[in-house]
Amino acid sequence: MPFEFSHLDLPSGPCLRIHASGWVELADGKALELLLKPAQGTLPKILGVIVDGTRYSPEVRRLFSAMDMDLSAMALVVWSPVVRAAVNMIIRIGSTDLSGPVRLFTDEAEASAWIDEQPPVEA
Repeated sequence: MPFEFSHLDLPSGPCLRIHASGWVELADGKALELLLKPAQGTLPKILGVIVDGTRYSPEVRRLFSAMDMDLSAMALVVWSPVVRAAVNMIIRIGSTDLSGPVRLFTDEAEASAWIDEQPPVEA
């Protein structure tokens, strides 16, 4: 499975950790989209870890570039320069509507510390 979901208990509250690897297809993107649907209460904090070699189908790239994501904040750990460029393009150039700050990292501990510092946002 390209996406593995787990929950982190940070001092500031819960965080959804998404580990991405392998070939990511449209069905995987739709599963993530369902998980991120707006809910009552606090918007999620997301820590995404994208390992080297992770690739995205054109269909899932289109889905991500048009997705509305209501979140408190998102930290993405990306080691591959190619994947980093693709993620930057999806976030910056696409029509993705992100309600919270997004930051890219190359170190998971640094990303975790940053996401923990971000204030929770009410839905």
